[in-house]
This record gives sequence, structure tokens and C-alpha cells, in this order.
Amino acid sequence: MKLFIKMITVGLIASTVLNADYYSNNSYGKSEGYVKYRVVSSTPVAKSVTKRVQTGDEIRERVIKKAVPCGSGKDTNIIGLDTIIGAGIGLAVGNKIGKGHGREATRVLGSLGGGYIANQMRNDYGNCYEERVVYDRVPRYENITEELITGYNNCVEVDGERLCKESKTKKKFLRIKKTYSIY
Repeated sequence: MKLFIKMITVGLIASTVLNADYYSNNSYGKSEGYVKYRVVSSTPVAKSVTKRVQTGDEIRERVIKKAVPCGSGKDTNIIGLDTIIGAGIGLAVGNKIGKGHGREATRVLGSLGGGYIANQMRNDYGNCYEERVVYDRVPRYENITEELITGYNNCVEVDGERLCKESKTKKKFLRIKKTYSIY
């Protein structure tokens, strides 16, 4: 009798567990699977992309100034009329600035400074300049917008309803997950 009660108890526990599993999954009378359908339309999906593309070259000219030695390379900076005029202007400025006993010193310094500045400005420190024309090739760019195909929108007809999936390539068939109810 003990064995019989144990068997009934185990049977009741097993049926309770199985029924709980049955009702929790709610899978009674349902079946799922994938079905292949032929694609009825496949339209490309495009994206606009702007690129910078070289379309040619332009030739531009520019002038280069290069310092070269003057004449034979000796210092040709001699005292001229501009140096004498600069010394005279410096003397006049020194006369206006100086007062009293310092007036003589400011006249001498102004005269020497004006003469030196005028002498240096004439020959630009003893250098001569040579100018050359140089031609540069400069690339020319334009922005071009293109439509690039990034994928395809593949569509199938399932039970009178149109279903579409996007993929990178055109598809001949699509697998659609279907659930069947059995009563």
C-alpha cells in the first residue's frame, strides 16, 4: 500500500509539473517554421555621397625676388647727394631737440644719424635684387555628388500582404517566419 501511495503521489506531482509547463509556454496547438517565398520586387536603396575630385590643373605665375651681389661684389655704397641731404635733415632735427650746452652734441648726433640712414636706404645694404618669373601648377578641384546603391529592398507577397526586408544584395527568395495554429 505504501508503494501504491508513493506512485500516486509521484504521478500527481509529475502531472502538475507537466501541466504547469504546458500552460506557461502556451504552445498547445502552435507550430513555427520558416517558409521560402519568391521575391516579387527588388528596388535599390541609394545614398547621396559628395566627393572632392580633381578636375584639372591651373598654371599660375609668380615673381620671385632674390638678393644678388651688386656689380663686382665690392662695396659700391659711396657718399652721395642723398647722404648729404640726410645729414642736413638730421642736423636740423638735432638743433630743435637740443637745449643749452647739449645743443652741439645733439646737432652732431642728428647729422651723423641722418647721413647714415640716408646712405643705407639708397643701396639697401649693398644688395641688388634679381626678379624671376616662376610657374606653379595648382590642382583644381570640384565637389561631385553621386548616388551610390547601398542595398536592396526585397519584397514578397504573403497571404495578400506585402512584406519587405532590406539586404546588401538582390535576393531571389526570402525566408519568412510563420506561426501555424492547430486546434
